[in-house]
Formats: sequence, structure tokens, C-alpha cells
Amino acid sequence: MEKQTILIVDDESINISILVEILKEKYNLLVATDGVTALEIVNSNENIDLILLDIVMPKMDGYQVAYHLKQNIKTSEIPFIFLTAKNDSESVVKGFQEGAVDYISKPFAKEELLARVYTHLQLHTLNSELIQHKNFLQTSEERLRFALEGAGDGLWDWNLKTNEVFFSKRWKEMLGFTEDEITNTLEEWKNRVHPQDLEQVYADITAHIEGKNNIYINEHRVKCKDGSSKWVLDRGMV
Repeated sequence: MEKQTILIVDDESINISILVEILKEKYNLLVATDGVTALEIVNSNENIDLILLDIVMPKMDGYQVAYHLKQNIKTSEIPFIFLTAKNDSESVVKGFQEGAVDYISKPFAKEELLARVYTHLQLHTLNSELIQHKNFLQTSEERLRFALEGAGDGLWDWNLKTNEVFFSKRWKEMLGFTEDEITNTLEEWKNRVHPQDLEQVYADITAHIEGKNNIYINEHRVKCKDGSSKWVLDRGMV
């Protein structure tokens, strides 16, 4: 398994030496002795998984570094742990307000340091995976919608738990409506299906939900904005 990368930011050489000695076997390490250099390293390196950030430093202190990290979309998701010789609650609270995921007091206790670093690296990995899955799903949905509407089909998406229904712009256009003229509810759709067709529509939907049919498919009439009815071929899948 590839080693994760930690950036150590501290202006005291003795602190850097201790941190490097504790962490070097398990992680790839980068070092900065001031806040300005730390931001330069972060902006030029896409593989930083965690930052150990000293609070009191020349040029730019840890709070200022934290602010710049959070303002940059590229770096805003990198977790950082404050390193502090101050154990007062005010410093700790301010650290969390600036976005720190944790803090470690000096002098460093080896087991505590390793445990906190490991925990937040694991959390960061899980969070990154969740973001990737979310982006993949969003892209897949956009491609599906583009493909269907590019073929002239309207798209709907029904949440069986909440009864919310998403109707695509093309679906609404097919009935003569603009995007804001139809609400996202099952009742909206139900009121537009011709009464003589509704019973069979529900029967076909139920058969699919119960696993009797691999796909829901039904042809029925839907009322348009101008009061006329239009035949639609309706298809869906759980």
C-alpha cells in the first residue's frame, strides 16, 4: 500500500526532528519551517493527506495558514492538526474555529501522536472516497439525462419513500409546460394521467415493484397544459 504524505510545519528544528523520527517509517514526510513556505508546498503538491501545523511561527502563524487553506478550493479538504505548546482553552477553541480537525500538545507523546495521525488519515481517506463516489454518481446521472433528452425523451425520477418526483425540462415541454409550472409531486403526475388509464398504470407499476416484471412499461394518456390529451409511452425501473 502506498504511503500517505504528511506536511510538517514548525519553525523549531528540534520539534521537526522529533516528528520526523516518530513518523518516518509509516509516512512520506514534507517539511516547512514557516507558513509561507508551507502554502507554497501545498499549492505545488497534490498528494498531501494531512498537515501538522504549528501555531506560533514567523512570517505567518498557524491560524493564518489555516485561513488560506480553507479559502482555496484545491486545499480546503486537506485536514490539519494544530501543534501547540499552549494548553489554554482559548487557543484550542480558536484552532477548531479555523478548521483544525484536532490538536496535539508539545512535548509530543509518541503513541498519542501516532494514534491521532492515523485516525485523521483514515477519516480523510474515507471522506475522499465518498466525494469520488458522489461525483461519479452525479456525472452518471447527467450523462443519462443528456442521452435521454438528446433522443427527445422526457425523464422522470420517483422517490418511493417521499413521493417526490423529478420531471425533466423536456418532460414538461412535451406537455406544453415551462420548467416552473409543474410541481415535483406524485399528485401532480396522477392528476394528469387520464382517469380511464390510471388503474392499469398503477397495476403495471406494482407488478414491476413486486418483481413480476423486469421493467415497468405502460402507454397511457396525459393531460397537456391546453387541456388536450397526449399518448405517452412510459418506462421505468427500480
